[in-house]
Amino acid sequence: QISIMFNNIDGVTSNFDTFSTELTLKNENLSIIALAETNLDECNKNLFNIKDFQSTYQSKMSGKHKGSGLAIYVRESLLFSELSIYNQCSPNLESLFISINNTCDQNPITIGVLYRPPSGNEQIFISELNVLLQKLPLNNVYICGDFNIDLLKNSKSKFEDILYSNGFAPLISIATHHKPGCIPSCIDNIITNSTDSVTTSGICDIISGHHCPVFCTTLIELNSCSDKSS
Repeated sequence: QISIMFNNIDGVTSNFDTFSTELTLKNENLSIIALAETNLDECNKNLFNIKDFQSTYQSKMSGKHKGSGLAIYVRESLLFSELSIYNQCSPNLESLFISINNTCDQNPITIGVLYRPPSGNEQIFISELNVLLQKLPLNNVYICGDFNIDLLKNSKSKFEDILYSNGFAPLISIATHHKPGCIPSCIDNIITNSTDSVTTSGICDIISGHHCPVFCTTLIELNSCSDKSS
């Protein structure tokens, strides 16, 4: 099985040690760990390692010191490659994608992490997201991220319309963001176009900030003959 966790870490310099320590203490058997708001440039990624994982980073937006930057940590047993054709870093949408290639059915898995800066234009984000979703494979795609659009609000959003019209569905429907003085909201999520492959999903009790990590596990099995990452 492949298991995926996402967390808006709100700065690896501030919160990485706490986050990685809690992962170790809870002995989470994860395949993929995706992070948003790393506030880090790619050249410094080797300062933040997780045992038995490799990582790929997308640098924070030039000129920003906070609220930008993405990372994906991949367990060493997974053979992966970066999908730069889907990566972008704009004031409205940041994205980083990889492909997991050593599956038993030889059907690659596409995994992405997204971040929508709240200072950006929501309508432009939705338009850019729509274009991105239309380019992605028709199945085996899992996208996690902080979308900064609350799915707990009563009115159905254009965001949800775009997801469903492109064959994607969100896996998280409970509050993921808790901040003193603010109403709890569901802004962190994992969306997929292969819901039939998902066995479990939810939030984790790892606390490294105001965002609860979200996770899902899938029925997809790895080819045990392939034990190297790229």
